[in-house]
Amino acid sequence: MAIAIASGKVGYVLMRGDHLIDWKISRAAAETPEKMRDVVAHWLTQNRPELVVTECINAYSRKSDSTHALIAAAQDAIECAGLKHTAKLRRQSHANKYDEIAHLAERFPAIAPWAPERRKFYDPEPINTILFEALSLAVQE
Repeated sequence: MAIAIASGKVGYVLMRGDHLIDWKISRAAAETPEKMRDVVAHWLTQNRPELVVTECINAYSRKSDSTHALIAAAQDAIECAGLKHTAKLRRQSHANKYDEIAHLAERFPAIAPWAPERRKFYDPEPINTILFEALSLAVQE
């Protein structure tokens, strides 16, 4: 299972080997660290993954302090569940997020209908991008 967290949205993907099994998005989980712990604990209980991947935050992260707190809350829930956890630095392997989404949608056709259209600079980021951030963490070497 890989969990991605961004401003106002949280998503996970569940993998079994190279197969994408399930995915979900939550806006409510991103409201407070307490809600994050509760939602992640529910996802972990429901799915019982062998390994959970989250994003590793370093000094160069552009994520806000509140998002850092949400990531820490998710990691607390994983630790409390007694599950194996690893944190990865999220690497950009494509020219931009939408090229990466197109690549992942082609590789995993089941999630392709969730791929958002490329946005205009003045539009808000589509919520579904969080699924592809999680999927990117899951398949990243």
